[in-house]
Amino acid sequence: MNDPIPNQNQLIETKLKNRTQIQTEILQICRHLHARNLLAAADGNLSYRMSDQEILITPTGVTKAFMTLEEVAVINLQGDIISGHPSSERLMHLEIFRRCPKAKAIIHAHPPTAIA
Repeated sequence: MNDPIPNQNQLIETKLKNRTQIQTEILQICRHLHARNLLAAADGNLSYRMSDQEILITPTGVTKAFMTLEEVAVINLQGDIISGHPSSERLMHLEIFRRCPKAKAIIHAHPPTAIA
């Protein structure tokens, strides 16, 4: 039996579901890093490359332990802001993604003992 070809709405729904799953994982990682004292206050940031046109990145000026799904920003590899208020260090993330096409995620921690 042949599987039906998904229509546009089904593809969009799947993409949004995947985005929400990744955003949820980003929140969990942020909370874990904060609990391990690897992120101080609003310092540090995470990003995840869904594609070159969709990179999820933590927001600027927000304590990562208390971040919400809606605060995760979206940018593209060219640096355009699609939604939200992306990290002020997004240019560093983008340069890493450009230089390392296989990279899917970046964690930029700011442990207080390393920056004291």
